[in-house]
Amino acid sequence: MSSIKRDIKHILRPFLRRFFFGEPISTLPRITVVTPVFNGAANIAETLESVLLQVYPELEYIVVDGGSTDGTLDIIRQYEARTDFHQRISFLISEPDQGMYDAIAKGFEHASGEILYYLTADNLFECGGLRSVGEYFAQHPKSQVAYHEDVVHVDGWKYPNVRQPRDVDTVDLLNGHILFQDGVFWRRTAYEAVGGIRRDIKLAGDFDLWLRLSSRFRFVRRPGHVSCFRVHPGQSNTRMERYQREMRKSISDFIAAASVAKRVCWMMQIPLRRLSRMLSRKFHPAPLFFPIDSGNMPPPAVVIPPGVGGIPRSPIDGKPAERLLFSIPDTRFGEREINYIYLDTRHGVAITHPPIAADKLDGLYRKHYSAPPTELKLPEGISPYRQFNGMNLWEGVLLKLPVDNLARLFSRLWPDNTITELYKVLKAARVDVTKPLRFLDTGCFDGTLLDQIREKTPWQSFGLEPNDNAVEIVRAKGHLVWHGHAENAVEIIPQDQQFDVVFMGQSIEHVNDPVRVLRRLRLLLAPGGVLVMSTPNLDSRQIVWFGPTWAHWHAPYHRHIFSREGLYALARQVGLSPVHLQTFSHTYWSAMSIVQNQLGLGATVSHAINFEKPVLKKALRANWINQMIFNRMGKGDDIYIVLRDGADD
Repeated sequence: MSSIKRDIKHILRPFLRRFFFGEPISTLPRITVVTPVFNGAANIAETLESVLLQVYPELEYIVVDGGSTDGTLDIIRQYEARTDFHQRISFLISEPDQGMYDAIAKGFEHASGEILYYLTADNLFECGGLRSVGEYFAQHPKSQVAYHEDVVHVDGWKYPNVRQPRDVDTVDLLNGHILFQDGVFWRRTAYEAVGGIRRDIKLAGDFDLWLRLSSRFRFVRRPGHVSCFRVHPGQSNTRMERYQREMRKSISDFIAAASVAKRVCWMMQIPLRRLSRMLSRKFHPAPLFFPIDSGNMPPPAVVIPPGVGGIPRSPIDGKPAERLLFSIPDTRFGEREINYIYLDTRHGVAITHPPIAADKLDGLYRKHYSAPPTELKLPEGISPYRQFNGMNLWEGVLLKLPVDNLARLFSRLWPDNTITELYKVLKAARVDVTKPLRFLDTGCFDGTLLDQIREKTPWQSFGLEPNDNAVEIVRAKGHLVWHGHAENAVEIIPQDQQFDVVFMGQSIEHVNDPVRVLRRLRLLLAPGGVLVMSTPNLDSRQIVWFGPTWAHWHAPYHRHIFSREGLYALARQVGLSPVHLQTFSHTYWSAMSIVQNQLGLGATVSHAINFEKPVLKKALRANWINQMIFNRMGKGDDIYIVLRDGADD
């Protein structure tokens, strides 16, 4: 009777809201989330918060406590009474049960949702994950089961779990494939059609349910991460062995109930499927995928900063980022706060999360940038992603070729090529560099580029820099420099000042709101003027080589890393059109990546290190490969883009 009342309430609620408050009727499906828990006081608060922070209008949250004796129920009741979250606990059951799946079945018996899901007290939702699931099912009314990859949480670090293949079906499951339970959602109608979850199974009830669902319905893999699997000391290999025994029993029961024709068909497909999955992993690696580094566990201790419960959002349109790439501390200067790098897959932009207050970031710049460490800081113990290697065989061979004499083409080991690169891209954009252009360098730092412009060009050069120590240095050289951030340039720079070239050299990646910054800088352009940006390239081939140890990730200072498509999307958002794009690479940054890769993310490699000779040789070879091949393909380490008002795409 109580379930009938809840169903009636669910039906009437949106109409009452519409009648009394003018709220629109939601087209999103109601999702019921069930959390079973028994003596989970250590983790239950984080799990509850991850659900209650979800911004989803049609959530029903049922918590089933199995009669805990460690204070778990007290914690649940505290959260049940709170009103400061987006969501509320809809229903609480607390009574002894016959195990986790008995508790889950009880929860689903009270559910009124169209979509069903359970989240154990060991796991967490990723921020914004539930809305993406609801939107998917709303847009795909015939889809019955959707599954996702997930994130692994270890002592504050987050890693993408191993890849899930596309279109998992009965053959994959009979072959022993395991879906990530915390990433699977299904419709109530599908659940009821297969008889629901089995209460007699203790550990592998999820696998048994997937197997029975797979025989009736197609499974769809959705992109992105919606949940997080938490690793803690209570998990063990013994538990996994018991899980696999129950899996085999479930498979045996399933096959025994099938027809002879079905059995023969499955047995014939299993070896072919195993081969096809192996070849797919070998020849179709996932781009920007850096899976859990199981060989370097547990990771070093880190500090979890405030704000991690928020949603990482695209700098282009503000929508949630879809998936986690990896986590990283400050590998340049040694601060131990952890940062999470997410990917906006729609636009091709990597996002550093959580956000950081501008005054705190300014303080870090003042503390570290003016006096960076000149010695390596070696890792203390285990170091994540140490010796990550995504190179193809032929790339590794090229890095060992005796091409060191080609380094003589460079006048110095670490030339500052900014002025040369700037000339190239401006000429390619048909800007007459022989004229006395008015040039503004935003983020000019110590004025190195301004010095070169004064020495080598007829241009009038000006600077804008937020670091007050750097401003004093540049002004002492005789340059006109305004003190402040690029987003405030219009207020800082006198209104009568306009520029033929506004340059953001390695600085757009540092700002929290690049759309706002470019809109403001656009107002400083003289008629026919251009805005030029250089920034680390998310399409860089060296990301494939070095993964999370690529030097340009540089969290927390780099807030966004843009691909070519990301920069195009950014330009469209601010009403500018690209007229030229080109990529470059630099020996020194390759050297930084090489050393960081050798040592892992537990080490600190600043931009003021003098590297040893073997590293220099390898870096020079890497730069030679980039100049010969990858720069020409748009896969160099840095990307330049020239933008103009009213230009044709």
